[in-house]
Amino acid sequence: MADSRPAADDKISRRLIWIVPASLTPTLHINAFNEPAHELARLGWDVTLLAQGGAGEILPRDFRVRYLPMPRVYVLGQVIYHLFVMADVAKNWKSTDVVYFHQESALFILPLRVLRWLIPGRFPLLVMDTRTVEMVVDTPKAKLRDIYRRLMNHFANLCADGQTAITRRLADYVGIVPSDLLGIWPSGANRELFGAAIGWRHWPEESQPLPVIYIGSLYKERNVMAFCRAVVAACEKGMNFSLTVVGGGDEFDDLREFAETSGGRVRVLPSVPHAEVPRVLSGACIGVLPFPDEEKFRISSPIKLFEYMAAGMPIIATRIDCHTDVVGGEDFVFWADGSDDAALLQALARCWDQRRQLQTLGEHASEVSANWTWAASARRISDALSLGLQRVGRA
Repeated sequence: MADSRPAADDKISRRLIWIVPASLTPTLHINAFNEPAHELARLGWDVTLLAQGGAGEILPRDFRVRYLPMPRVYVLGQVIYHLFVMADVAKNWKSTDVVYFHQESALFILPLRVLRWLIPGRFPLLVMDTRTVEMVVDTPKAKLRDIYRRLMNHFANLCADGQTAITRRLADYVGIVPSDLLGIWPSGANRELFGAAIGWRHWPEESQPLPVIYIGSLYKERNVMAFCRAVVAACEKGMNFSLTVVGGGDEFDDLREFAETSGGRVRVLPSVPHAEVPRVLSGACIGVLPFPDEEKFRISSPIKLFEYMAAGMPIIATRIDCHTDVVGGEDFVFWADGSDDAALLQALARCWDQRRQLQTLGEHASEVSANWTWAASARRISDALSLGLQRVGRA
């Protein structure tokens, strides 16, 4: 298969196999892999993603995706998929510089260190990346996943050549040994893709509702219902908001039922493909992040924060670490000093008071988003992996 890489990549000398713990389908978070892979390729890495489902190799942009079979059988499917992964890595052992993987793959990948004893000479660096912790642990499967992920973080401290994480807080939370931590890379956004929303957006007239949006997972712990109630309460106090909620999860039906009683102030829509998200965001003026002050959120790096900014939107957000660490001093954020209805209502009221400045604040958000792109994240990945290579004398 012909390689479609641009001429600028002629100096490629570092080859990366990145094991993706999911299927690369058009979901809301597909770009959490595709965008960094693209930007790493621009930095001179020869990138191959190993993804679940189907078979064969494609070149979606300037990197490769090899799809490996994974039967839809709980646990056994993962085992079979990772057997194909191990075979792929072993086949490309001496031509690969780094094997990059996540907690889901650790049990299967780290034993490949044994190949260093069996195959003398050049070997790939084994680096684990941690992006999240289990958000919901109230089902047996979720509890097992949580236990497994925690064990894999401890396992990686002993067996991996290095680790990266989405935030410093997450690295501390899962106990990554400081000497093993090669780097931190947060989520980001494609400014070109999401910036299109700025040109499509029509800011409302004085007599029109101020459109607000939440887009993302709709699980109860994300506190979206409380924000829906706050919007209705704000309207009852004489403010004029409309709220669109887009996503999927265990609270979708409850949210839609609430919307039916909201007098048209709230509407709930199903998830959309990622490529359509900028168009959806262009129909609103303010993005919402109503997460409660809990550890699993504090240590995260929510993609929607960066996408809202890149789309030129002011933000209503709870004052928790994952938000304040990024935009704590910015004027385009209306802070809720709590995640209860009253605190969210107060944030809405402050937003309403400044409604005539929202477009200017959105322009500032877009400017700040230049610091939080997938390109910036990829540079951090590249620096981290290069540091790992330096440590074994392969700079």
